[in-house]
Amino acid sequence: QGTVRTESDVYALGIVFYETLCGQLPFAGNGAGMLLNKMNGKYTPLTQVAKVSLPPGIDQVMAKVLTPDPDKRYRTPAEFASAVEALGMAPLV
Repeated sequence: QGTVRTESDVYALGIVFYETLCGQLPFAGNGAGMLLNKMNGKYTPLTQVAKVSLPPGIDQVMAKVLTPDPDKRYRTPAEFASAVEALGMAPLV
């Protein structure tokens, strides 16, 4: 849905992180339904679907990494990893 840039990779990393912790993709639906959910940033917060206990603040981190607006995402994978690690979770790298 736009220009490929570093924030696109950060978004993809967020998708993989979400799926790793709960076993499902963040955006439900197929085809146009999934696209609308992605464009609107509509997904179930990770703390409601995760298969593991998660620290407070993880939903805010996920909201930033999965926001449809790339200008509002973490700028680099390292910045995303630092936000996750600041919550007391294991390092991503």
